[in-house]
Amino acid sequence: MSFFHHNFKKDRPDLLQSIKRATKSEQQTKEENDSLREEIASLRSTMAAMQAETNAKIAALTEQFNQKIAALQGENRALLMTMQPFIGGAASAASAAVPIAPPLATADVGSSNLMQSLGAVATAAMTGMKRTSTEDDNNNGVPASKKSRQ
Repeated sequence: MSFFHHNFKKDRPDLLQSIKRATKSEQQTKEENDSLREEIASLRSTMAAMQAETNAKIAALTEQFNQKIAALQGENRALLMTMQPFIGGAASAASAAVPIAPPLATADVGSSNLMQSLGAVATAAMTGMKRTSTEDDNNNGVPASKKSRQ
């Protein structure tokens, strides 16, 4: 690589003062700044549109999730009622212990809310199951409904 300037000469330090670094013109710099500002504005509007689309998709998925949870809770209650004759009164106690998970608010959607709802349902179901087994243990392994008939 070589550099050339007509004032760059050996043993002539007095000419070095006239050598200036070449820079872009002010017009080029202004045009580049304007172009970058337009690109930033375009990217911001694209980002806002993508955020709105994402929020709409999250709201739709949350609604679908809430509908599925409600359907599963209904199926769970129906199964417990179907099983009631086989396990005695424990099924009604267990079904009463299973709370309905509160629907997630679309404005406050997050995995922590989802996990809290699922955790509450699982805890209530496990409490109902423990209560049933404790009742059976207290009756020497005989379900409460059968013991009352004896």
